[in-house]
Amino acid sequence: MTTVGDQIQALAPDLREQLAELCHSQWSGWMRHLFCRAVVVDGYATILVEDVQRWQRQMMSSYDQLTEAEKDSDRAEADRILEILKAVLPAPPTPPPICFHCERPMQQRDGEWSCYPCLSRQEVADLQAQIAQAKTEHDREIKALWPNLRRENAHLAIELENAGAKRADLEAQIETLRAALQSIACQEAALVAKAALNPQPASASGILGQSLPPSPSR
Repeated sequence: MTTVGDQIQALAPDLREQLAELCHSQWSGWMRHLFCRAVVVDGYATILVEDVQRWQRQMMSSYDQLTEAEKDSDRAEADRILEILKAVLPAPPTPPPICFHCERPMQQRDGEWSCYPCLSRQEVADLQAQIAQAKTEHDREIKALWPNLRRENAHLAIELENAGAKRADLEAQIETLRAALQSIACQEAALVAKAALNPQPASASGILGQSLPPSPSR
C-alpha cells in the first residue's frame, strides 16, 4: 500500500536529504548558541543558571504554553521546512471564485470567470442581439446571391435544352443511317439472288484475262 510519504518521496526523491541537511543546520545553530552562552573555565564549559532554568522550563512546557516570542522562534524553524516543501511539491490547484449573488463556484469562460445561472439580463440581451445580427447578415448574403443563382439556373436550363435537341438530332441521324444500311443490304441481297437465277457464260477473254491475238494472214 502506497503511503503519503512514498508519494512525496516519488515526487521529490532528494527531499529526505534536504530535510536532513536542514535538521543538521538547526542542530549546529543550536550548539553554536549553547557554546556562546556557556562559560569556559579550566577546560570545562559551564552553563549559566538562568539559561538552564529557562531551557528547562521550555523543555517541560507544551507549545501552547510558550510565550509568543518563543513560539516565533519555533515558527521560524517551521518556515524553513515549509520553504523546502514548497520548492519540491506541486502547488495545489487554485479554487474558483465564489459568485457573490448565489454563493456558488463560478465557471471560466473565454478566460474570464462567470456564473452561468446568474447571467444578467443585459448579457442575455447582448447574445440575442448578436444572433439577430448574424441572421440579418446571413439573409443579406442570400439575397445578394439569389440573382446570380437564378441566372446560373436559367443558363443551365438552356444548356440542358440544347443538349436534348442535339441528342434528338443524333438519334434521327442514327435512324437514317440504319435505314440506309438496311436498304443497301436489301439491294445486295436482290443482286445476289438475280445473279443466281441468271448465270452468264464466261468469255475467253474473261477466262484468260486478255483477248486472243488475230491469226496471221497467208
